Amino acid sequence: MSYTWSVTAFTIKGTITVRMGRIKRITGNLLECCGILVHGCNCRGVMGAGVAAALRARWPAIYDAYREKFLREGLMLGEGVVVASAADKHRWPIDAEVHTWSQQLPSATMVVNMMTQEDYGRNPSRVYVDYEAISHGFENVVKPLAQKTGLPVYFPKIGCGLANGNWQEVGKRIEGALPLDVPLFLVELE
Repeated sequence: MSYTWSVTAFTIKGTITVRMGRIKRITGNLLECCGILVHGCNCRGVMGAGVAAALRARWPAIYDAYREKFLREGLMLGEGVVVASAADKHRWPIDAEVHTWSQQLPSATMVVNMMTQEDYGRNPSRVYVDYEAISHGFENVVKPLAQKTGLPVYFPKIGCGLANGNWQEVGKRIEGALPLDVPLFLVELE
């Protein structure tokens, strides 16, 4: 299956400043992008800091879906809780991958709450991110969504802020998990 992608088909606020391998770095706001928005979460049912907190404040449905899954069956490293725009419910064959369809998200937008760390904390000498969970999540959650929808994938430096991870390792794992025809964008704040 082959997909074509045009930058004019999607909202990107910011400018492309650097290309890192296949990943294009843009400055802007992840919450202003349309496509597959991926961010890291812990497996403890708490979304109270960093990018996760900003996404939760903007679209409460993504937290509700994450929390509901945590309470019902728990969360495991490498899995994702996917919330997609209700406007796209009949657009793509992704019902099996989507946990919740939400009116809060704009069309052609889905958020992947990816479990990339078992727990959280503020110890600067501890690495909380699990690199294998990033590989697994991009391979098994993001890849099928990107292949079925043709949407570009946007993400912050997952696990490299509060979780103390190494961006070179994370970026390498993201690139290795997704096919060459999937557009990848690292979104950094202005």
